[in-house]
Amino acid sequence: MICDGQSGQLRHSIPKAPAWHPGSEVSGIPGESLYAHGLTICDFMEDNNAQPWHLNGLGAAAPYPGLKNRLMLFGQFVGDWDIISVKNPNSSGVAFTAGGEVHFAWILDGRAIQDVWMTYDDELKKPVPVGTTIRVYDPGTGVWKSTWISVIRHTVQTFIAHQFREDVILEGVTEAAKPERWIFSEITPESFKWHSEESPDDGESWTLKEEMVMRRRNQPSLK
Repeated sequence: MICDGQSGQLRHSIPKAPAWHPGSEVSGIPGESLYAHGLTICDFMEDNNAQPWHLNGLGAAAPYPGLKNRLMLFGQFVGDWDIISVKNPNSSGVAFTAGGEVHFAWILDGRAIQDVWMTYDDELKKPVPVGTTIRVYDPGTGVWKSTWISVIRHTVQTFIAHQFREDVILEGVTEAAKPERWIFSEITPESFKWHSEESPDDGESWTLKEEMVMRRRNQPSLK
């Protein structure tokens, strides 16, 4: 649940928020008299340390049994990763100059994977979500369909993903309709490299946009 700092009104509703309704008791104050005391529901939520929501049916503990082997293209990344090295030569990318973290997890009965990419806010001293990807395997075609949503850049992009030799390649187009590739490479159980590149000439040449090296959390060193 998100509060409007100026009006004190709720702008979004999420499951498992603290229950409140007129006439209920909140910290000894009748719910209907919150405004009479100069308070808002936002004040109540902040004081009671409201927890992030949980959406029933979204998370899954393991891959769907009937597709387990075919889901490992991205299933191998499930877990928590730290971004330990960043190169961002193109200003149009999302700058992770202070590092960051990435979290992959099974969703929807283990038939899909969702990840969240986060950077660090030096002022707030905490990770800040940059965007999320939902990755769905299509048993009929044998390809992965990925949708990236960035709340920082206000963009939504779709990709088709496949394996090429030892790499995982996602192919799509930029907002300017130029070919774009996101590539997972140098993959080991403890680390991988991710980079994005864009083509100005319909695939004849490619320009590096961003590059990051990830290390699985709690791994002391790269191999």
